[in-house]
Amino acid sequence: MQGQYGSLRAAEKKRAARMQNESMNASLGSQDIGNLTKRDLFILGIGLYWGEGYKRGNNEFGFSNADPDMIRMFLRWVNEIYDIKTEDLILRLSINSAYAHKVNESIRFWINVTGVSRSQFTKTSLIKTKLRKYDPHNSRPYFGTLRIKVRRATQLHRRVLGSLAYLSQSVAKTMTQI
Repeated sequence: MQGQYGSLRAAEKKRAARMQNESMNASLGSQDIGNLTKRDLFILGIGLYWGEGYKRGNNEFGFSNADPDMIRMFLRWVNEIYDIKTEDLILRLSINSAYAHKVNESIRFWINVTGVSRSQFTKTSLIKTKLRKYDPHNSRPYFGTLRIKVRRATQLHRRVLGSLAYLSQSVAKTMTQI
């Protein structure tokens, strides 16, 4: 019995030390960022677009993600850097067909995240694939993936692709110097 008590005390000490370390590193991470400048926002947005934006196809300018914070950052980026208004957005929910019963709830969720009107959503896309990432019985909420497209943005698409090409070339040059 005493051995179990000692093991529990040791485990609790370890947990407390881990939590203190996590808190300290989260604080340091916040200090590393500081206040975002407009250039910081520009570069962050380009990085987001590089990872999740529409880069091929018919010159559509859009972004897809399931993370509400990424969606908010994308919207902030296009608004503050390119002066895109929410009225110029077309949204589409893509959700696994296992969650078809949650379509309206998911759309309401994304309306709250984005601040757009319901009329800006096109027909929901039900994905008929086996669930891998999400479990319907999991407590983590799932609201599908939101696709955001900007109306009349061919020139913007080309401009952002130009920024991405420049960044890509800059990275390639840097890598040859290492």
